[in-house]
Amino acid sequence: MNFSDPFGLCPPTTPAEVLPCAGQMAAPAMALFQSLFKAMTLVLPMGEGAGAITSLGLGGRAAEVGVQANRAAGLAGEAAVAREAAAKGITIVGSQVAARTSQGLRVIDHLVQQADGSLVALEVKTGGGVRTAAQLAKDAAMETEGATLVGKNAPDALRGLTVQIPTTEVRPW
Repeated sequence: MNFSDPFGLCPPTTPAEVLPCAGQMAAPAMALFQSLFKAMTLVLPMGEGAGAITSLGLGGRAAEVGVQANRAAGLAGEAAVAREAAAKGITIVGSQVAARTSQGLRVIDHLVQQADGSLVALEVKTGGGVRTAAQLAKDAAMETEGATLVGKNAPDALRGLTVQIPTTEVRPW
């Protein structure tokens, strides 16, 4: 860590002198870090409404369970938005559609076609979820420069085409 020796195992202070000591520091440092992480617990809010709390031990499988719970909540939100869109007569032309932008690949939760034929990307968020800076940059590029729809989930008639698509963030109604 920036050529420092917080454990006092290697007295040299310049990078050239510290690097040979890395092997001496590795085992004790790793053992200390592992014991610290196993002892730590991270508490995160999970889900909506009742304020469910999940405790995640950083040293175990519980962190993976938290990620899976978040993924499940997101998928449930996407399914609810799809049902609600259908009930309102909104046409979903594709879900999980890949759009290549100048900012990188953007996966659109639901690509919908409005009555006038224009396309809109729906980004579904649940709980306290917000779009990341990367998502916002890709969304801006899709709207101003256009995006090329690619992949198996792109509608056949639009696959390979570059189209301008604004993004609307939605939450299950």
